[in-house]
Amino acid sequence: MATPFSNQISLWDQLENEESLAEVLQTALQNSGEGLSQMVGRPINIDVPKVKRVPISQVVNYVGSPETEMVGIYMLIEGDWSGQVILMMTHSEALYLVDMILDLPAGTTTQLEDLECSALAEACNIMTSFFVDKVFALTGSASRPSPSAVLMDMLGAIMNVVVTPVASQSDSLLIMEAAISDPSRVVLANFWVLPYSKDY
Repeated sequence: MATPFSNQISLWDQLENEESLAEVLQTALQNSGEGLSQMVGRPINIDVPKVKRVPISQVVNYVGSPETEMVGIYMLIEGDWSGQVILMMTHSEALYLVDMILDLPAGTTTQLEDLECSALAEACNIMTSFFVDKVFALTGSASRPSPSAVLMDMLGAIMNVVVTPVASQSDSLLIMEAAISDPSRVVLANFWVLPYSKDY
């Protein structure tokens, strides 16, 4: 994803030109299910049916109205592959994910307090670490994720905080549909990847 700030081809572009970017990202995110399984002590799978490149200006057309109440778990990636990753889901799906992580009956969690946000943050930390490790294994490009932050707000407000400031570096982002499941339930989310140029 070339930008006016650099004449170099970013590693994201190199990967896209040399092999299927979608296949690498799908494989890496599916690998995150192994990390969640280790965290909770029982099998959790992550299916990734689609990877879409979406212009930042059109994200709301793919995700929902700017007024939709969303929960975003946000992390930076630094190193050879740099950018942002955000696990995005509706507020109700976030409640279901907390139930899954804590092995509670569906519908038990009704609000996101400190404990629930900590569970979401830890889950995203593990998912992203396994995601980055798999990208490294497939490409040889080393990166590291930062600690995660949980954002709860309307979609438009979350975008203003984490997406709009980097629009000059990345005019589009990659959205991976993710179905996170254990044997008794499925949580639907989107995993956003916003790559920076190498010189960002």
